[in-house]
Amino acid sequence: MRRIIVGVSGASGSIYAIQTLRALRAIGGIEVHLVISPQAKQTVELETDVKPPELEAYADVLHDSANLAASISSGSFKTDGMIVVPCSMRSASAIAYSLNDNLLVRAADVCLKERRTLVLVVRETPLHVNHLRNLTRAAEAGAIYDSDSAPAATAIKTRSMDTSATRPMHTVAMPKGRAKRNPSSAMRLFDGFRKCPTHPTRYALLLRANTRLRISLSPDLKGVKAQFDISERGL
Repeated sequence: MRRIIVGVSGASGSIYAIQTLRALRAIGGIEVHLVISPQAKQTVELETDVKPPELEAYADVLHDSANLAASISSGSFKTDGMIVVPCSMRSASAIAYSLNDNLLVRAADVCLKERRTLVLVVRETPLHVNHLRNLTRAAEAGAIYDSDSAPAATAIKTRSMDTSATRPMHTVAMPKGRAKRNPSSAMRLFDGFRKCPTHPTRYALLLRANTRLRISLSPDLKGVKAQFDISERGL
């Protein structure tokens, strides 16, 4: 049986976590290890009609976020990867700098050091420069961002369901040997933070398949405007 870790942080977008856990349960043959931050439990109740115990029931193994001695905190405990959904900017930054002060961040760090799949469904917009630098740092270590969900945007305030939450799950849970998805729609990896030679105040985070997240900065570097560009054109 395959093992997948699901981490739920306190960011808005808890509906993504619910749908991811339901999808993993529906697939079958997967042992789901769940770690939920204290703030995430509160966010789930604020944004949805689901109670934390109902969310926890989707897991095969539930871990205390404060227990750094849990099995998933060790690289010797074999897993197929981890999804942090939703992923707060605090959690993404902690992962980027290996600040293993809770089990969610530690489990993610283990996936990176053991070269296992780690998908972060980041919930934050707009992004400022420090956000972008932290995301780039995490990606350089091996983290993957879902292009449709980063920043993940849904009608969460109306408690609606969004099937795009299954995309990051697909990256980790797809059985070995199956055909890979088209690169233009698959998970893409931030692989650079580059200054545009023709526009001094524009930077771009480069992703796979020539997809770019354009960031326009004001001359004083205080204003930030981010925009996804999925064309095949250059900067």
